[in-house]
Amino acid sequence: MNFRSLAAIVAAAGLLAGCGATDANRPTVDDIGKQVVAGWKSTAGVEDAAYKYVHGLDLGQQVHLQATLSAASVSDAKFDELVEEAREIYWKSGERSVSLPVTFYSSDKPPSGEVRSSPNSVFSGDVELGDLAELEKKYGPRPTRK
Repeated sequence: MNFRSLAAIVAAAGLLAGCGATDANRPTVDDIGKQVVAGWKSTAGVEDAAYKYVHGLDLGQQVHLQATLSAASVSDAKFDELVEEAREIYWKSGERSVSLPVTFYSSDKPPSGEVRSSPNSVFSGDVELGDLAELEKKYGPRPTRK
Protein backbone atom coordinates (compact mmCIF):
# COMPACT_ATOMS: atom_id res chain seq x y z
CA MET A 1 0.00 0.00 0.00
CA ASN A 2 1.40 3.38 -0.90
CA PHE A 3 1.47 6.47 1.30
CA ARG A 4 -1.39 8.24 -0.53
CA SER A 5 -3.74 5.26 -0.10
CA LEU A 6 -2.89 5.00 3.58
CA ALA A 7 -3.42 8.75 4.07
CA ALA A 8 -6.80 8.57 2.30
CA ILE A 9 -7.92 5.67 4.51
CA VAL A 10 -6.83 7.46 7.69
CA ALA A 11 -8.60 10.67 6.59
CA ALA A 12 -11.81 8.80 5.75
CA ALA A 13 -11.74 6.99 9.09
CA GLY A 14 -11.27 10.31 10.87
CA LEU A 15 -14.23 11.86 9.07
CA LEU A 16 -16.48 8.91 9.89
CA ALA A 17 -15.41 8.93 13.52
CA GLY A 18 -16.09 12.67 13.74
CA CYS A 19 -19.55 12.33 12.19
CA GLY A 20 -20.47 9.42 14.41
CA ALA A 21 -19.51 11.29 17.55
CA THR A 22 -22.68 13.38 17.38
CA ASP A 23 -24.81 10.31 16.84
CA ALA A 24 -23.30 8.19 19.61
CA ASN A 25 -25.35 6.60 22.36
CA ARG A 26 -26.47 9.38 24.70
CA PRO A 27 -27.95 8.24 28.02
CA THR A 28 -29.92 11.48 28.32
CA VAL A 29 -31.76 10.66 25.08
CA ASP A 30 -32.47 7.12 26.30
CA ASP A 31 -33.83 8.68 29.51
CA ILE A 32 -36.47 10.52 27.46
CA GLY A 33 -37.89 7.16 26.38
CA LYS A 34 -37.75 5.74 29.90
CA GLN A 35 -39.53 8.76 31.39
CA VAL A 36 -42.23 8.91 28.72
CA VAL A 37 -43.01 5.20 29.04
CA ALA A 38 -43.12 5.40 32.85
CA GLY A 39 -45.53 8.33 32.66
CA TRP A 40 -47.72 6.73 30.03
CA LYS A 41 -47.95 3.45 31.97
CA SER A 42 -49.35 5.36 34.94
CA THR A 43 -51.97 7.12 32.79
CA ALA A 44 -55.57 5.89 32.88
CA GLY A 45 -56.51 4.10 29.69
CA VAL A 46 -52.96 3.06 28.79
CA GLU A 47 -52.56 -0.70 28.95
CA ASP A 48 -48.93 -0.88 27.86
CA ALA A 49 -46.12 1.34 26.60
CA ALA A 50 -42.66 0.80 25.22
CA TYR A 51 -39.86 2.63 23.45
CA LYS A 52 -36.87 1.86 21.31
CA TYR A 53 -33.85 4.15 21.24
CA VAL A 54 -31.89 4.06 18.00
CA HIS A 55 -28.93 6.17 16.95
CA GLY A 56 -26.19 6.20 14.41
CA LEU A 57 -24.53 7.94 11.52
CA ASP A 58 -27.54 7.60 9.20
CA LEU A 59 -30.19 7.66 11.93
CA GLY A 60 -29.33 10.57 14.19
CA GLN A 61 -31.02 10.33 17.60
CA GLN A 62 -34.44 8.65 17.58
CA VAL A 63 -36.71 7.50 20.38
CA HIS A 64 -39.61 5.49 18.94
CA LEU A 65 -42.53 5.58 21.38
CA GLN A 66 -45.61 3.39 21.40
CA ALA A 67 -48.56 2.77 23.66
CA THR A 68 -51.52 0.41 23.62
CA LEU A 69 -54.72 2.06 24.81
CA SER A 70 -57.85 0.37 26.05
CA ALA A 71 -60.41 0.38 23.24
CA ALA A 72 -62.60 2.74 25.28
CA SER A 73 -59.74 5.26 25.63
CA VAL A 74 -58.93 5.61 21.93
CA SER A 75 -59.65 9.24 21.09
CA ASP A 76 -57.98 12.33 19.72
CA ALA A 77 -58.07 13.84 23.21
CA LYS A 78 -56.12 10.89 24.65
CA PHE A 79 -53.61 11.04 21.77
CA ASP A 80 -53.11 14.78 22.42
CA GLU A 81 -52.67 14.18 26.17
CA LEU A 82 -49.99 11.53 25.66
CA VAL A 83 -48.13 13.47 22.98
CA GLU A 84 -48.14 16.56 25.21
CA GLU A 85 -46.68 14.54 28.08
CA ALA A 86 -43.87 13.36 25.78
CA ARG A 87 -43.34 16.95 24.55
CA GLU A 88 -42.94 18.19 28.13
CA ILE A 89 -40.38 15.49 28.95
CA TYR A 90 -38.44 16.24 25.76
CA TRP A 91 -38.47 19.98 26.51
CA LYS A 92 -37.27 19.50 30.09
CA SER A 93 -34.51 17.10 28.99
CA GLY A 94 -32.60 19.93 27.34
CA GLU A 95 -31.83 17.63 24.41
CA ARG A 96 -31.88 19.01 20.89
CA SER A 97 -32.38 17.35 17.51
CA VAL A 98 -34.05 14.18 18.75
CA SER A 99 -36.70 12.55 16.57
CA LEU A 100 -39.64 11.22 18.59
CA PRO A 101 -42.01 9.21 16.39
CA VAL A 102 -45.04 7.99 18.31
CA THR A 103 -47.53 5.23 17.53
CA PHE A 104 -50.68 4.33 19.45
CA TYR A 105 -52.63 1.10 19.24
CA SER A 106 -56.00 -0.05 20.49
CA SER A 107 -56.25 -3.08 22.75
CA ASP A 108 -58.59 -4.46 20.06
CA LYS A 109 -55.64 -4.53 17.62
CA PRO A 110 -52.43 -4.49 19.66
CA PRO A 111 -49.01 -4.20 18.03
CA SER A 112 -47.40 -7.31 16.70
CA GLY A 113 -43.66 -7.55 17.07
CA GLU A 114 -41.15 -4.95 18.12
CA VAL A 115 -41.61 -1.24 18.62
CA ARG A 116 -42.22 0.50 15.26
CA SER A 117 -42.99 -2.67 13.33
CA SER A 118 -46.77 -3.10 13.36
CA PRO A 119 -49.28 -1.70 10.85
CA ASN A 120 -52.27 -1.90 13.27
CA SER A 121 -51.91 1.63 14.66
CA VAL A 122 -54.79 3.98 15.45
CA PHE A 123 -52.46 6.99 15.54
CA SER A 124 -49.00 7.65 14.16
CA GLY A 125 -47.10 10.92 14.24
CA ASP A 126 -44.15 12.78 15.70
CA VAL A 127 -43.65 14.69 18.92
CA GLU A 128 -42.78 18.17 17.70
CA LEU A 129 -41.76 20.99 20.00
CA GLY A 130 -43.63 23.63 18.00
CA ASP A 131 -43.76 27.14 19.45
CA LEU A 132 -40.73 27.40 21.74
CA ALA A 133 -41.94 30.60 23.44
CA GLU A 134 -45.22 28.88 24.32
CA LEU A 135 -43.37 25.87 25.75
CA GLU A 136 -41.15 28.13 27.82
CA LYS A 137 -44.22 29.85 29.30
CA LYS A 138 -45.85 26.50 30.00
CA TYR A 139 -42.88 24.49 31.30
CA GLY A 140 -40.25 27.08 32.19
CA PRO A 141 -36.88 27.76 30.61
CA ARG A 142 -35.38 24.89 28.67
CA PRO A 143 -32.34 23.44 30.40
CA THR A 144 -29.08 23.27 28.51
CA ARG A 145 -27.85 19.82 27.62
CA LYS A 146 -25.12 18.58 29.91
